[in-house]
Amino acid sequence: MLNCASVSCSALPPRALTSATLDSTLDAAARGFLADRSKNRLSPDGWLELSSIFKWNGDDFRAAAKGLPAYVARYWQEPLTAQTPVRFLPYDGSLNGSW
Repeated sequence: MLNCASVSCSALPPRALTSATLDSTLDAAARGFLADRSKNRLSPDGWLELSSIFKWNGDDFRAAAKGLPAYVARYWQEPLTAQTPVRFLPYDGSLNGSW
């Protein structure tokens, strides 16, 4: 599943995914999602506050890197270490647009 259509999910790309651009499109989506400070942020006290999506799918992200902070650091603007403490933000499951 690429998107759950809720406020706390990432935005869908504005075009169809193709094999030729899949990696760059997913890379841009990860970067954009992590840049959204309503969903992911570094708190003033040094905690990495992430979307609950990372909690629920943590094994997938830990498998892609050596720990969740290491995965996030690939796309994050500020420096992170493997020791950066992580906590998860509340999830907003309401619909992310009007139909």
